[in-house]
Amino acid sequence: MTHFWQAVPWQESWQELRTGRWLTAARARTYSLILLAFYALATIGWIALSNGIIDRNGKPIGTDFSSFYAAGSLALEGHATAIYDMAALRP
Repeated sequence: MTHFWQAVPWQESWQELRTGRWLTAARARTYSLILLAFYALATIGWIALSNGIIDRNGKPIGTDFSSFYAAGSLALEGHATAIYDMAALRP
């Protein structure tokens, strides 16, 4: 008795995907370079569309990083509960 999935032509290609033999060093390098180029273009576009150090939303560039940095600094200083206090996060 044969099952319907044994006659499916894509089953062999699915097995190739599962084994990972298709991911060679050259392909990994190429995919990494494509992602690097994409992120570089996105960063250049983000900076090009900003007004000085202010982004299109009216916030300084890097605001998301500064909040995590301030919270981490407060936690390292022993004031971990202060990360929920917005006044403590402001410089």
